[in-house]
Amino acid sequence: MKNKIIASVMAVTMVFGTAFSISAYAEDAETTFDETVTASYDAAVVMSGKYGENVKWTLDANGTLTVSGKGKMENGLGNGIPMNEKEDVKKVVIQNGVTYICDYAFNHFTNITSVIIPGGVTGIGKEAFNHCKSLKSINIPDSVTDIGQDAFRDCSNLTSITIPDGVTSIGYSAFRRCTSLKSINIPNSVKSMGDWAFSECSNLTSVTLSNSLTGIGEWAFSQCTSLKSITIPDSVTGIGERAFYKCTSLKSIKIPDSVKSIGGFAFDECTSLTSIKIPDSMTVIDEYTFFKCSSLTNVTIPNSITKIDMDAFGDCEKIKSITIPNSVTFIGASAFGRCTSLTNITIPESVTEISSYALGYTFDPNTVRNVKIENFTISGYKNTAAEKYANENGFKFIELNKSGKPDTKTVSKGDANGDSKVNVADIAAIASYIKGIKALTGDGLKAADVNGDGNVNVADIAMIASHIKGIKALS
Repeated sequence: MKNKIIASVMAVTMVFGTAFSISAYAEDAETTFDETVTASYDAAVVMSGKYGENVKWTLDANGTLTVSGKGKMENGLGNGIPMNEKEDVKKVVIQNGVTYICDYAFNHFTNITSVIIPGGVTGIGKEAFNHCKSLKSINIPDSVTDIGQDAFRDCSNLTSITIPDGVTSIGYSAFRRCTSLKSINIPNSVKSMGDWAFSECSNLTSVTLSNSLTGIGEWAFSQCTSLKSITIPDSVTGIGERAFYKCTSLKSIKIPDSVKSIGGFAFDECTSLTSIKIPDSMTVIDEYTFFKCSSLTNVTIPNSITKIDMDAFGDCEKIKSITIPNSVTFIGASAFGRCTSLTNITIPESVTEISSYALGYTFDPNTVRNVKIENFTISGYKNTAAEKYANENGFKFIELNKSGKPDTKTVSKGDANGDSKVNVADIAAIASYIKGIKALTGDGLKAADVNGDGNVNVADIAMIASHIKGIKALS
């Protein structure tokens, strides 16, 4: 409790308006120091301690925490400032000579409004200013090259910050939940940016990325709900999982050909995104990449893509048409699931596998089941995965000829067995198909759908029977 005694003596000093020196040695569970403390009327020191061997701190009666000495600050969690005393700190002044702000240095100093960092400081450590929720702005000197993990996380009132040209890396979650931050300019010196770096910065509207940045980490800008546009520089080769997850105001984004991979869920629930051009450098559209992009209408898939994974465009309900290039070999489960405006699609011969519910299905919440999109048609080539998927799911299949045009060969209604006659043999073939004994494919399946409702059932048999008996001819 010697600190409280010192504080009382200093209060007396202030009353008499006389400055004097106090030599004190304090040793308890919270702080150890042996130094001369000078108290004055306008800057009475009420507490002091050390950040390691070469750097000390003093806290005055006005709430100013002064850090002085030479070299790196150390031991941020053991600096001797009790948790309840952190609330008294209003301002931080780091003096010349200090070269590094250590991990946890000012962690949860919730009432700090001002920080002065001198030139010569080269780095800001992990959680250095984490949860300094009263901090509104900070000037980082040009000498700083590294901003550590969670350095400014939860600084919810931070409205502006300038990242100097010397910074080469921004750590994991460095500015996460800085909910008052409106714009950020990441200088060209920055080469790496950690996962979650600006996640949940809900008022961030403008971002300028470094031209030296090689990758955008996982969740980097997730839930930046005010971000409307962003340009990815040519230096970027990869975009991490959920990098722009729930950026609900994002309307446009330009992805350069330098990008070779986009992680799963990267643009999940970007509900304002209207168009996207997949770069030529990519080979896979990962799972859920554009899931629930409910305003997406224009999609360009390049000839380099070989795989469209599960739910890649799931719930993109405004897509009306899409071109699958000849490079694609695999279309995953529900890849275009619940794309209710997409009623026809052309599948190239290159596609060898189409997974369950990949095309032509939506979800019925009443029955809690996948149901077919009405009048969905598939155009493709005979004896391909496209024809197989259409037949197995009961979709209308339009056969294309070698020139890619619909096959104009006439298919006679009711001629299910393809013998150029309509008779009881056709009824038998259809009955066998309905019972699951023998499949009908291609032209036979088309001919069997006499009433053209997209299904082959007893109604078609009845019409053929009526035709055979001369009651009503098939038109």
